[in-house]
Amino acid sequence: MKADFGMLLVRGNAVSRDVPLTSEELRAGSVVYASAVDQLRFQLTVVGGGQVAREFLTIVLPQEGEGPPKREIRQVPRGGSPGAGRVRQSPAASGTGVGRR
Repeated sequence: MKADFGMLLVRGNAVSRDVPLTSEELRAGSVVYASAVDQLRFQLTVVGGGQVAREFLTIVLPQEGEGPPKREIRQVPRGGSPGAGRVRQSPAASGTGVGRR
């Protein structure tokens, strides 16, 4: 799919942000979002050629003192529901602020 534009929805504890993405930003392949909250849900919607594609990502960080931070990454199958995806653990990024690469 050749992307025309996209939207990154960010939701979490006291966080609600919609980040519009141009086709150039989508082609760049990455967006950096750092937050101090312990749970975030991302939804990336990409529109191109009359088609719409969506991906979901939920990140849950442990409370302080619970060991090294980890991310919970849920991959949702196409046409599936967010609860139906596979789960894997990976190291968490640290820092605050918002930036794009």
